[in-house]
Amino acid sequence: MLITAAGSGGLHSRAESAKYLSMSMRRLDELIKVGTICAVRDGRSVKVSKVELERYIADLPSYEPVGA
Repeated sequence: MLITAAGSGGLHSRAESAKYLSMSMRRLDELIKVGTICAVRDGRSVKVSKVELERYIADLPSYEPVGA
């Protein structure tokens, strides 16, 4: 069972999720396969919740440029 927060936007297709994360669908599929992003099956489709997409973004390391 998938529980999402109210107003979370529900479930998004692979294409919508990849676009939201500014990455290719192939890269998204790799992240789902290794368990970095949790997805659910909706019939034959794979979908990702907006909450999960936001969690992935929040867990990314920040970029800190190295001084020259």
